[in-house]
Amino acid sequence: MKMPSVIENDDYLFGLDDCMIIHQKTGIPIVFDNFHHECFGDGMSLSDSIKKSNSTWNKAKDGPPIMDYSSQQLGERKGKHADTIDVSLFEKFVLTLKNIDADIMLEIKDKEKSALKAFEIIKTYSNQY
Repeated sequence: MKMPSVIENDDYLFGLDDCMIIHQKTGIPIVFDNFHHECFGDGMSLSDSIKKSNSTWNKAKDGPPIMDYSSQQLGERKGKHADTIDVSLFEKFVLTLKNIDADIMLEIKDKEKSALKAFEIIKTYSNQY
């Protein structure tokens, strides 16, 4: 399956509603970025934002929805990605995804170390759905 062209909400200029306008005109699916939404959201809840962005994906044509996950590096400027995954924040994010099938891309500096922690969290909570 060929990867579709995608658009993504950003952290300071284009929110999910802006991306929805582009999607409505082009059909291009939206990659939802939770951290960008946190930095520059439109007041919509995380859960509703995820559902809205996921509705732009045609699984047969585009594959499963894709999301970017990251969090704020403590003590740094707003928008700076964390060096490592915050386990409690990621657990909350995973609980928000209840019954939602999506591919999650981690934007975390220590890559594999955080990916292994994320995998364990997903495995733990996937048994609850």
